[in-house]
Amino acid sequence: MTLDARQRLVRRLAALGEPGQRVAVLSEEAQRLGMGAFADLAAVLVSRASETRAEPDRIALATVMELIDSDLLDDTDRMALLEACRDAGHQQLMRLLVTPPGQRASDAPRVPDYGKGRTLTLGERKSMARRPNRKVLEQVLTDPHPAVIRNLLRNPKLTELDVLRLAARRPNQADVLREIYKDRKWSARYRVKLALARNPYASPDMVLKILPQLMRQDLDEMLDDRNLHPSVLVSCRRLLLGEDAPLPSDDGDSTVH
Repeated sequence: MTLDARQRLVRRLAALGEPGQRVAVLSEEAQRLGMGAFADLAAVLVSRASETRAEPDRIALATVMELIDSDLLDDTDRMALLEACRDAGHQQLMRLLVTPPGQRASDAPRVPDYGKGRTLTLGERKSMARRPNRKVLEQVLTDPHPAVIRNLLRNPKLTELDVLRLAARRPNQADVLREIYKDRKWSARYRVKLALARNPYASPDMVLKILPQLMRQDLDEMLDDRNLHPSVLVSCRRLLLGEDAPLPSDDGDSTVH
């Protein structure tokens, strides 16, 4: 893709109001180009966002991340994209396609006491998560089930402060943190992205997709947090120092995301 064509695509993505529309447009572009050429395009979009931090470039990067996580790419597409990245040496993009070993698991999840004198069923808890009641909402915020949290994130009474508390809570369930990441309304908020990235209970594969969207000072602060997964620390350092900087290798096997 030529520079002019790439710039037109970035402007088009930035002009679209809905993340779902952006992902659909980028998916169509991927299928039109083929995974080899799309790997080159995506690698440039990832690199540009890390270098410029300009809003259109960051939107393009977020769209790449969402497309990688979406069902619009099947396993065959992902494998072809991964092989194209390996052949072309797109290391930064390849790390976003690869899931590193898990970091840690929290203690056994405990269902909160909803004051009913018994443990509520999952269906009852999901229903309570929809109620526009602040007292109930405070209880639901501590529920460990991702399906309950998914409903809670759509509650009109929920505030960004509530989501930040949930994203920063330790210990936490990786599936709960992923629900926040998957929610386009809340994951678009910078403070929420940062809270997810800094939570050691978040899945490293998810955090690696957030890191290129963070500001340099936040990446620098994360380098001092030894509770974070080694692959997260390595990626922070790469983003700060550049792809060619000599860095320690991440231990452990990886699997295709």
